[in-house]
Amino acid sequence: MGKFVSKKRKKGHDQGLAVERKFLTPAALFILLLGIAVLGSAFSFGSPASAGDFPDLRGHWAAGEIQKAVAQGYLKGYPDGTFKPDRAVTRAEFVALANAAFQIKSPQKPRVVFKDVEPGDWFARQVDAALASGYINGYPDGNFRPQKAVNRQEAACLLARLLKLEGNGNVNFADAGKIGNWARSAVFALVAKEIMTGYPDGTFRPTCFITRAEAAVMINRGREELETAPEEPEVTPVSVSLQVMEEVVNIRSGPGTNYSRLGQVRAGDILKAKAYSSNNWYQVGFQGRTGWIAGWLVQTHQTPPPSRDEPAALEVQVERQAGKLVVALSGKKETAYQWEEKANPQRLVVTVPGITVVRTPLEIDVEEAGLERIVTRFPAEAPGTAGVELLFGEYPVPVFYQIERGTQGELRVIIPYQIMQADAL
Repeated sequence: MGKFVSKKRKKGHDQGLAVERKFLTPAALFILLLGIAVLGSAFSFGSPASAGDFPDLRGHWAAGEIQKAVAQGYLKGYPDGTFKPDRAVTRAEFVALANAAFQIKSPQKPRVVFKDVEPGDWFARQVDAALASGYINGYPDGNFRPQKAVNRQEAACLLARLLKLEGNGNVNFADAGKIGNWARSAVFALVAKEIMTGYPDGTFRPTCFITRAEAAVMINRGREELETAPEEPEVTPVSVSLQVMEEVVNIRSGPGTNYSRLGQVRAGDILKAKAYSSNNWYQVGFQGRTGWIAGWLVQTHQTPPPSRDEPAALEVQVERQAGKLVVALSGKKETAYQWEEKANPQRLVVTVPGITVVRTPLEIDVEEAGLERIVTRFPAEAPGTAGVELLFGEYPVPVFYQIERGTQGELRVIIPYQIMQADAL
């Protein structure tokens, strides 16, 4: 079968896409769906009839979207002829649906890495495909929890990662404060694209389980988002040196501002470009990874220009030690750290003066020991100063930790593992 591509894309043109969008082979898809039916999965192999033949869809608000999903072949009903639109979706079922809808193929060499996913499970290869595509993670205890129902903010994170969407700003829901910090960017991105919406009462209900009907709607709209996405830029090899011309420039995971940030460089930094995209982005090496920098923010040189003196750099690392999590901030020996504890939500803000560049990712998702995320910023009102914000979860309240100063320009935040409720992806 052919690939699922944009109407604007040439057939077979997948360059630069975050996931490999191919259909499962008919045999593999048949085995997958048959196995789901036997186990009573929500996305079961059932009657080939259209959505209009499901008696429990008559008058349902999502009947049209479900008909579309059934017609396109990636969602079916139950053997008893029903669809059960309001039934909750498990994590295993959600990845099976997403993989089928976006044609994400399992790797040739499966690698089941979760303790609660056995090679013989019907969802094993689906979990493996989602893991290889980068849109799922497991829990800190090494489990995937395939039978756990997915709530709305978790589903938003999964789909936003799959579509490579991120957003900044606020959402105007009455219960916006209940959306986890780790899910805000994903929820905002999907709401801005109208892939997800709220309820008539003005709420989003982030912790409510997503239903089969809601899953069908958001997956359909996610597919439509890809169909209307701009044509992927062409990439050609180059070998030039780049000098950063602006004060602070982001390095991103792909050639565009919609891709996630890997870190930052500063004015005067020298980078080696490996490729150039038709939308004016350069591919560069960054901290052992491949990143992209906007072409209008750099100056090209055929030979490397003289490098300026090494700036005052900051590194932020997360170390997992026995019984605790350690966040280490490393600067120059004379770095003077200042910090402030804030509430609603609970967070620790560390101010680091004399910093001109951060050599580690600006956003680090942790979701362990009560710590959800670490965000590093350069406040506009304080040039040459970095702000590192440790965002803690809602449970427990408060999260307990201690701060230690090192002797070599290091500050350590020690967070013991503690009893808590955590949503992980």
